Amino acid sequence: MYADTKPRVIKCSDMWIVCDEDHIMTSWTADCPNGLSFMPNFYGYWNDLRSDSNLRYFIIDKSDHQKMEKYWKTCDSHEQRAHFTKKLMSNLTVFMHTMRYESQIYVRSIPAAPACSNLENRVFTDEILEIVPIVLRQQGTPISDNHELLQKFRGFWKIGVDHLYNSITLTEFEQVLDLFGINKQLITIVEDPGHDSGRTEMREHGGYNKVLSPNCTVILDPYQAVLYVFQALVPGVNWKTEKCPLHENCLKMLKIQILEVLREMTEVRENHFISLRYIMNKTVAIRKMCEFYYSTTRGTTDIFLVSFSGDDTISEGKYRKTWEFFEISEFRNFFLDPEKPMSSLPVWMARVFIQIGFAERFFKDEQPGNFLRIQQILANCLLFLVPKDRTTVTEQFLNSILLGGPQFSLNLTDLKPKNEPTEEQKELIKNAQKMKENAERRLADVKEKKKAKKAKNLKK
Repeated sequence: MYADTKPRVIKCSDMWIVCDEDHIMTSWTADCPNGLSFMPNFYGYWNDLRSDSNLRYFIIDKSDHQKMEKYWKTCDSHEQRAHFTKKLMSNLTVFMHTMRYESQIYVRSIPAAPACSNLENRVFTDEILEIVPIVLRQQGTPISDNHELLQKFRGFWKIGVDHLYNSITLTEFEQVLDLFGINKQLITIVEDPGHDSGRTEMREHGGYNKVLSPNCTVILDPYQAVLYVFQALVPGVNWKTEKCPLHENCLKMLKIQILEVLREMTEVRENHFISLRYIMNKTVAIRKMCEFYYSTTRGTTDIFLVSFSGDDTISEGKYRKTWEFFEISEFRNFFLDPEKPMSSLPVWMARVFIQIGFAERFFKDEQPGNFLRIQQILANCLLFLVPKDRTTVTEQFLNSILLGGPQFSLNLTDLKPKNEPTEEQKELIKNAQKMKENAERRLADVKEKKKAKKAKNLKK
């Protein structure tokens, strides 16, 4: 009956997203040109609810938030409001029952792990298992919690280990909905604004991108897991000549352990996400193996340039201090004429150069084909540090390094001026500007509240 129906899909490119930069995953709000606004169910109450083991992640809209206001008005304190919020919004099932199944059902999707790919977004299977009975109830064809098909999918999607979370593609998700006879028009798929904000943060300050699981655990996709392990264990060590004064054959033993963890992350299936806590336990155990390499300051103290914005510029001398001390390859700004001296370079480019330099040095003595997959994933992840209009050129540069050839340099004659925007594009720009203005007002309000809260705490 509903096989030809389609869910509504809203991408992050169609929203203006604002968040507290200190709490990206939990404080976001997203505005659409049509006036629709989204937020997480725990918006404004994360610190009060985060310790609740029964808390589940779902997306609500502004009208849902406004409906909650009538309940909050009956509370005399923030503590009472938090308790009421915990009671009514800890999971989607309870929330929809409270709202008499009149609220719109939103399902969040997570972009594919590789950068610059056309792969489908993914949906968490745990969230699907919760929304299926809800939407069937909403369309007037309810099923029991132990329905045979529902139980079948529970068993099929179960992984059997606590540190992995399962997902399927959007196409597979629609196929599941068809098996249950669901009217897909009742569902709106929203690309996760928290994840998108994380990617923006990567471009600005480096690091890695994380996401909240259905039960609000911090998790990483397999690509980001490889990047996290690499960043935690490889940069900051001179893998060529520096000798540990505390242990014999220290670098060799560390490398064996690091490669083992990197290989484990690489072998995680593309549909699985990994608990950050699980990965951190692995990296912390390795870092404890050598205090000299991981607990003493040597060379530069800001390898990842976290104190800078990605669009900032640093001197060639600052970049040189890192590659000289750690004896990694020196790379040139590939937007410059190879014959001209390099006096400075963008911070995002320096981050790429430094990390690919450490990767090149770390894998230099390994058999060429043994760890190529790990290197390819690392190179791909570095594209998340790059401005969108520079990813193609940067990918050519990274491929030239992985293949062991001469460094790629851009042919400046290939840079063509951009065409003037069409009338349709101008209209989109105008709408985006309106969303930006609304978002900036909301961000200013968030900052003012943070400032007032900080002042209040200082008085205590």
